Amino acid sequence: EFEGDSACVAISFLGLELLAAAFIGGSICLFSLQNLEVISQTYTTQGDPLLAMEAIGPGSLVVGTADGELLHLRLPSGNNAASTTWVESVSIAEAIRFESESVEGTLPSIPLCNLACDFDRTPRRLLACFASLEFRVFDCHSRSVGFNLLSEPPCAGVLAPRPRSGQQHTGVAQQRRLRLARCWVWPESHPETASARQLGARCRTETSCLELLSSPPLVATFVPLSPPGGSAAAARGGSALQDSEAADLVVVCAPPATCLYVFSCARGLVLNRIDLLPCLQPLACLWAPPVPPAFAARRPN
Repeated sequence: EFEGDSACVAISFLGLELLAAAFIGGSICLFSLQNLEVISQTYTTQGDPLLAMEAIGPGSLVVGTADGELLHLRLPSGNNAASTTWVESVSIAEAIRFESESVEGTLPSIPLCNLACDFDRTPRRLLACFASLEFRVFDCHSRSVGFNLLSEPPCAGVLAPRPRSGQQHTGVAQQRRLRLARCWVWPESHPETASARQLGARCRTETSCLELLSSPPLVATFVPLSPPGGSAAAARGGSALQDSEAADLVVVCAPPATCLYVFSCARGLVLNRIDLLPCLQPLACLWAPPVPPAFAARRPN
């Protein structure tokens, strides 16, 4: 059992042996699953509560705040979060600091209440939901960067394995970047009790943040790849979508609305509106089952 200094709002795996937990108070704790202990606690924001977090690669996190800021956090250069030997070598005394970068294309002063990736491993897109009933989709790009750990340090944000003592280590590491790709606003009227900026102004205490997260203004998730036979069904005249299109679909709802919209990131438009049963309670979250590895391998590069 792990405990933080405030309510935990999200957890993400940074590697096979490393778990990150985000707390409303602004801290991120790294836990070693092998040693079952805290190896680092870092405060990423001051006076701006954390509301969401997602991992977008080994040692790479994205967090969203009550002020609508989206921060891309990376473990220090030269460290590989997927490496068991690195986790074993780290101690709390090292005071690990994330390398932080603000992502452009967000909504200032509008609480960012939800984050989601299209794939668990090496996601291609990141989805950010805001309290103004708007979501934004960011493309995740990887850039290959060469390094030589004995002659020069890796570039900022590059994740590379730590060499053994006296051993020269050269190779290629991946650096993740985010770029705004799509924006979409809920098209129907909504019985808002407060404006998005009023919600942002109130999200300064743990209680108000938890109230927002327990009844989010907008929830959304990516739709997983179509199951086997989808393409064959389409060839027979069915309505199944191709894998390349299904990987780009987003399902979104604005509680207490009793309908879902299906949005295509590739086309930038709504494909369908689905009515829900009126007797359903307002949705608190949307979640898609993970894609089996055999099908995830079929996604386009």
